[in-house]
Amino acid sequence: YHHSQPKKIGILLIDHGSKREKSNSHLEGLAQVYQAQCNNNGDGKYEYVVKAAHMEIAAPSIEDGMNMLIEKGVGKIICHPY
Repeated sequence: YHHSQPKKIGILLIDHGSKREKSNSHLEGLAQVYQAQCNNNGDGKYEYVVKAAHMEIAAPSIEDGMNMLIEKGVGKIICHPY
């Protein structure tokens, strides 16, 4: 019996970006909760890595967010507007 590693799927939550730090950190918190929910409620076939990114004004950018997911070794990235 060979137990294979779960496939990693990256999810990038994207919002507009705000000058208000509270708005930007809200999306970060949402990403953490979403990642925990996906990994706790899944069947174990996939490991989900969820990050937040902003279209403008705030960091990380969409490109930075995608690079963070690639560095985590994901095989697929789902970009989800928020």
